[in-house]
Amino acid sequence: MKGRNQKITVNEYKGNHPAVKDSSSHNPHGIDVRVATFLNDCKFYGYRKDIPLLTDEVLEQVKITSHKSCSFASCYTVSAPGNVWDLAAQALDDYLANM
Repeated sequence: MKGRNQKITVNEYKGNHPAVKDSSSHNPHGIDVRVATFLNDCKFYGYRKDIPLLTDEVLEQVKITSHKSCSFASCYTVSAPGNVWDLAAQALDDYLANM
């Protein structure tokens, strides 16, 4: 997954109804929505010791673009090189395994 930036547009649900999940409205690369929302949160909060794979240098390669939102969801695009998506997927797996 190396080369040009790969991106996904995410509709992140703001409510608490268990039947409604985050979704993607544009996902040509088949990126997992959970990885995209995790990478968005990591970019927002910055480097954390409990997520060592996503250093500041890695997070600098991530671009988040916010779009018009409604009262039920926030919409944004996450763009990053393929190797960053691979690191984010591994970091999410590690993070969930250590919870």
